[in-house]
Amino acid sequence: MRAIRSIWPWLRPYWRYGAGAFMAMIVSVVINLSIPLLTSRIIDDGIAQDDGSFVLRLALTMVGLIIAGMAASAVASVMGVRLAFNTVTDLRRDVYAKTQTFSFGNLDELTSGEILTRLSSDMTKVTMLLSMGLSFIAQIPIMFIGALGAIVLIDASLVVIVLVMLPAIGILVGYTISQSNVLYDAVQRRIDRLNTVLQENIQGAEVIKAFVRQDHETERFNEVADDLADQAAKVNQLVASLFPTLTVISAMGISAVIWLGGGNVIDGTLTDGQLVAFISYMALVTMPMMMFAFLQPMISAATASMSRINEIFGTVPAISFVAN
Repeated sequence: MRAIRSIWPWLRPYWRYGAGAFMAMIVSVVINLSIPLLTSRIIDDGIAQDDGSFVLRLALTMVGLIIAGMAASAVASVMGVRLAFNTVTDLRRDVYAKTQTFSFGNLDELTSGEILTRLSSDMTKVTMLLSMGLSFIAQIPIMFIGALGAIVLIDASLVVIVLVMLPAIGILVGYTISQSNVLYDAVQRRIDRLNTVLQENIQGAEVIKAFVRQDHETERFNEVADDLADQAAKVNQLVASLFPTLTVISAMGISAVIWLGGGNVIDGTLTDGQLVAFISYMALVTMPMMMFAFLQPMISAATASMSRINEIFGTVPAISFVAN
């Protein structure tokens, strides 16, 4: 995470975009947390009491809140995109300016293919994290705390199900993070190698043809491309397996709530609307974990990319020009 924090000097001039996105997303989360409560009231105080006007009023209120939540999410997205692209544009400009100070000795250590990857692919990874990550960072703690507090107030006896689910989800997400950090860094190194081979083939096309080395260079390129594909497949398989597993754990938890909560409804200690609201809030408790699981690959990729970008800033030119 230290690598990610190093982007602050370029992000600081555009902090207002970040603040705007953060506030808009808070509004969206608060609205989402209010929907299950309104649903519970519609079931218990409207449908159960055969009060059509009450149902209509709350339904219209829900529609208005949903529209407001969508508008807030749209504002957060626009602000996040502006923050990301402005920040990365300045960062790319400074990285390019730094590369112009390199001598041939530096370019022997950092090849042109590696520099090209840092100015393109690595910048894209950082952009994705800034544009989408800020919204998730705002949602995760607020949604988790709000939903967890709601289920405790609705029926504390069912909270034990959630307390069993959360450690299992946390262990799974933590394992995925630790493994994917290593794999994403390996993928970026292979992209470096692919770009280097491709650039050498293009620049040396005449020499390759003169010495009839086309087959050798084709085999060399295919070897590098296959290596990249294999490494990318590994990390994507790891990340892809996370969401189905989280879905299964959540489904098992909801099934347990329906089983135990149904008994509470029969006993009269829990209403139908409260059970529906509990299930909705339970989904909102697990949703931040899923958001983090979705955000985690971007964090891993952006961390690896920002570390590689920082290598350029940390490179000391082999030849220094002193002004007279």
